Amino acid sequence: MCEKEAVSSFIFWYIMIRYFYFPAFFLFLFSDAASQKLLPAFRHYTKDEGLPTNNINEIFQDKAGYMWIATGEGLCRYDGYSYKNYHTSNANTDNNVRFIEQDSTGKIWFATLKKRIYYIEDELIIPFSHNDKIIQSKGVFHDFRINSPGTTMYLAIGRLGLMCIDTSGTYSILPKKGKNSKVIYEYNDFIISSFNNKEDAPDITLWKPNTIEWHTSAGIKDLMIDKKYMDGAIHILSAKIGISGRMVVLGKKVFYFENQVYQWSTQLPVLKGIPFVDNDGSIYIGLLEGNGLRKYNGLEDLRLDRFSTILSEKSITWISKDKENGMWVSTVDDGYYYNPNMSVAIFEFPESYKTKKMRSLSAGVNGQFFAGLSSGEVADINPYLGSFNLLSKCPFPNVVLSVYYDQNKVRLYAGTNYLQYFENGKWFSTSHPNDRGIPCQHIYNIDQSHFFCKTGQYGMLVNKKDTSGKLLKVGDDSLDIRAFAISNDTTVWVSTTTEILYKLQGEKEFKKPDPVHAAFASPADYLFVTKKGAVIFGNNNDFYYFFNNKITQIKPKIDAYPGNDVKILESPDGKIWMASGKGCMVYKFHESTYDVQYIGLNYGLPDEQIFDVAYYDAKVWFATHNGLVSIPDTLYNNNLITPILEYFFVNDSVIDIEKNQQLDYDQNNITINLNTFNYRMAGRSHFRYRLQPESPWQETNEKEIKLFSLQDGNYDMEVQAKNEEGSWGPSLYIDFTIAPIFYKSWWFLSTIFVLLLTAGYGFYRFRIKSIQKEADVKAQISSLERSALQAQMNPHFIFNCLSSIQNFILQNDKSQANQYLSTFASLVRDTLNASVQGSVTLEDEIRMLESYLSLERLRFNHSFDYSIIAAPDIDQFDTVIPPLLIQPFVENAILHGVKNKKGKGEIKITFSLKNEHLLVEITDNGPGIYASAKSENGSLITEKNHQYKSLGIGITKKRLLHLNENQNTQNLNIIELKDNLGHVGGSKVQLTVKL
Repeated sequence: MCEKEAVSSFIFWYIMIRYFYFPAFFLFLFSDAASQKLLPAFRHYTKDEGLPTNNINEIFQDKAGYMWIATGEGLCRYDGYSYKNYHTSNANTDNNVRFIEQDSTGKIWFATLKKRIYYIEDELIIPFSHNDKIIQSKGVFHDFRINSPGTTMYLAIGRLGLMCIDTSGTYSILPKKGKNSKVIYEYNDFIISSFNNKEDAPDITLWKPNTIEWHTSAGIKDLMIDKKYMDGAIHILSAKIGISGRMVVLGKKVFYFENQVYQWSTQLPVLKGIPFVDNDGSIYIGLLEGNGLRKYNGLEDLRLDRFSTILSEKSITWISKDKENGMWVSTVDDGYYYNPNMSVAIFEFPESYKTKKMRSLSAGVNGQFFAGLSSGEVADINPYLGSFNLLSKCPFPNVVLSVYYDQNKVRLYAGTNYLQYFENGKWFSTSHPNDRGIPCQHIYNIDQSHFFCKTGQYGMLVNKKDTSGKLLKVGDDSLDIRAFAISNDTTVWVSTTTEILYKLQGEKEFKKPDPVHAAFASPADYLFVTKKGAVIFGNNNDFYYFFNNKITQIKPKIDAYPGNDVKILESPDGKIWMASGKGCMVYKFHESTYDVQYIGLNYGLPDEQIFDVAYYDAKVWFATHNGLVSIPDTLYNNNLITPILEYFFVNDSVIDIEKNQQLDYDQNNITINLNTFNYRMAGRSHFRYRLQPESPWQETNEKEIKLFSLQDGNYDMEVQAKNEEGSWGPSLYIDFTIAPIFYKSWWFLSTIFVLLLTAGYGFYRFRIKSIQKEADVKAQISSLERSALQAQMNPHFIFNCLSSIQNFILQNDKSQANQYLSTFASLVRDTLNASVQGSVTLEDEIRMLESYLSLERLRFNHSFDYSIIAAPDIDQFDTVIPPLLIQPFVENAILHGVKNKKGKGEIKITFSLKNEHLLVEITDNGPGIYASAKSENGSLITEKNHQYKSLGIGITKKRLLHLNENQNTQNLNIIELKDNLGHVGGSKVQLTVKL
């Protein structure tokens, strides 16, 4: 062979080995028999979860949200938490429920294998009143429908045809012509089919086994199908596809009609198939005899018989979807299966390898994935082909914590205790292995020539060409690396055990980020740099997003999320997928905000424990305990949930609660049953409630809220439910009022109030009369006392005046005596008038004082002067006081003040108002009250020796006490007046009279 031919041969075999045999080797090396392809992740429910039997015939969701399950042992209702079983009265013989319907009134109807119809009303099963007419017919049910008002039922009865019977018992049988073997009946929103036998035809010579009598609103049409397309089957099932398309299952074939014109047909493996058409155009056909559920992506796939098998080896009896687009599939003997999200798919390991759990994941080419296993091995998986293969044992077969497939080099790197790689069917170690034996936790691709491997406390930069490794260093000291990330521009970010640092391309030293932030001063458990250069780092409970010198703290919706072990992926459109042992959180960051959603069990994941994440085929792939799971790379909308009031128990009795429900005082033990009918959450609903708007929220995981011994009053109860992402939804309001016990009721309290008011008024009137009577007595007594005192006062005053007149007569001063007597007569007349009235005006009192002072001044030969002054704000005509109240103090000022004074004496009387009282002040310039009260030898003159006795002042004190209503106030005050040197210069008397 020439040299040129040798080179060409070498190139040919190199290409074949590298691009054909090597991938083929990956595919078939240690190949196990193909397990199964990527399939929807269903949840399985059997008798273990509360079903009465594993034999399920149909699953139906009613308008309220309950799932009704037709089982071989009665009717069953599921509310997302528990099952409630209903049995007919003759349960031993007629408890195999086949079909379920609901009318517009909400009534649930169901048909049994024994051709009986029942409905549920007030939780009771009531048989249809004309069951006897149905039972007499030949054949068995194979479908059942009811019109919206619940007045007419359509029963597909094999051999007989289609029975239409109303609530009056009137019925008819289709097909009507007696020659057609099959019938399709379209009524508004449903379609139902049936067949009869030639033995039952009126004239078997005219019977046509290949004809369909098709009833629509446009009329009746006989449709003949060529015998070459028919296999003589009698069973018929039909479904609508769009406006004009109809899919009809006849025996082992599926026929497609467009506007009642035959288009094509395809073969089925078994006699009977249950068709279901999804909203996206997908077609599901459930097959018996262990043929599973077939999924066709559309009519074209159905025509070409291209399908995928779901729930293989199961015998399918029914397919339906709930309001939240969850799929329910029932089986003959294996309970039912529920999938909350058909876009979530799972590839499970073959049965013999299920003990080997995935710990790391990397996407390859052409649907190929490489999974690092807990057993220290690496699996080559292709979920699209359903293949599962184990590569040969690693050189260091510990847990494979990280894998990375280099498409350019066709090389697979795996990290156990050491970094190693798989190439050309063999394992190799790097030329500088981590001799410390620290697990190789993460492998990051940097560029076409390098990748970075984090091994415990160290980071190793690996050259893909020679696989040499070297430690990242700052100066001469090795970094104690806790987390590592690198950007597209090769900026390196690291977290040490104390802080976060970064280093630009070409720089030798790591430095602290700018601006200075407390988040950078703490170690991070994970670091990630997005394509646009944003840095994501954090630890157990929260993380930070650093971009354009702005740092934002992100608080996840789920408690204690994400934890320490986090794997981060960025999808092509910039969404950040953070996977951990608590599910996955997806973030879409904008200029100043971000969108977020949580993906876990409620979204449809079979497992929330995610060990690694990869991207391929516009899907995000999770390595979980249960297998390889894929979900579309798209955000979905989770609607907020409003809780639904299921039951309202009052003292263990259910009531139909109305707005502002009125309850008696002893109806204070309340149990509230709630629901969300969110079957995705599988009984994990979370509620919170408060009895009043100002009350704190109370949270519970139970659907039952028990409120015992409630106090009387108005309750504005508010209840909220949490959706899959942990967001609280709109409130359900429950208003009720608990009446008080009879002795707290308004009528009882009103009666007591009226009685008390009447009694109080009676007591008030009695007291008023008593007080009035007492006041009258006291007034009489006070008046008598005042009169007595005044009677004492008048003789005293008259005695003094007569003494003065006597003195004038003795002096033989007739003129003075005559003047004095005239003034005295006038004074006596005024005094007697005042005594009769019991009070005088201030004007009269001043006039009497004027008369008295003038008499005394005349008597003492004008030895003193006097003045009487009333304040301008005093109305002398309206101000009334007792008579002769001031005179004794004026007399005392004359006799003991100015009488014996050397020089001219002065007496001054002033009237003023003070705090609704009349203040009277009598001032003289005599020797003082205490000096005038002493004898010549300096001893105090007392009443005992009668040398000094002021009867008028004593009487006046008593009068003042009565006038001021015995109040404990200073009614009389006597003051000595002194000059600046302390010498006594007179006296002042102050009287306070209540007006």
